[in-house]
Amino acid sequence: MTTNNPLSELDQFVSAAARHAGTPEGDALVAAARALRASVPDARSPVLRITAAPGIPLDVLVTRFKALNPLVEVEFTVSRAGVRALRGGRADLSAVWLPQHLRGLGSTPFGAAHPVVALAPDDPLATLHRVDLSALGEHHLLQNPDTVPEWREIARELRGRTIGKRKSLELGSLATVGLQLDHVAAGNGIVILPRPVAEAEQRSDVVLVPVDGLGERTSALVWAGEGAPRPEVADFTRLAAGLR
Repeated sequence: MTTNNPLSELDQFVSAAARHAGTPEGDALVAAARALRASVPDARSPVLRITAAPGIPLDVLVTRFKALNPLVEVEFTVSRAGVRALRGGRADLSAVWLPQHLRGLGSTPFGAAHPVVALAPDDPLATLHRVDLSALGEHHLLQNPDTVPEWREIARELRGRTIGKRKSLELGSLATVGLQLDHVAAGNGIVILPRPVAEAEQRSDVVLVPVDGLGERTSALVWAGEGAPRPEVADFTRLAAGLR
């Protein structure tokens, strides 16, 4: 049984067109055939597009993968929108912090980090070496409560008559960690993040305190489709598992 290979068929088309060179029509056919072939990426030079959320250390792994796979072109970017990039076809593999909505995607565990709370310097809790989650229930959380479900369960502002009157409704959408930390520094609330994410912002105007009562925040490598990943993605995830 012969397997049809589009690239092979294009190469054969170029060769066939070359036999008609020497006339204006033949030369035009050859030029068109070569232009068509040049517009199709060579399957022998695959591209692997990788994104990593801030705070997930992927640089060393990417460098190692490049060294082991010199024929694979790797495009690496830092992005908080890794899952959206996968669903939109703009990435092949994303390293993301959990929890995330991963329906329809494949994933494998990658790493973990202890959470910290970012506090304004004049917050009484900012002088502590560690803080228990229960002490944060009276504070206002500036991020989506679903990202810290343990806080959501004890938050005073999400109970009784206070529900629907959260300060975030007044502040509007705080889409980035940097913007959230601006409001932390101004005394408008707190954020709870994996330590590497908070430290990546390099803010001297907030205080980071480890939080007890929260599990470690885990990360995962995620790819499009729930089945077996494409070979380059599978090779990358195996390398990641071996280096952990």
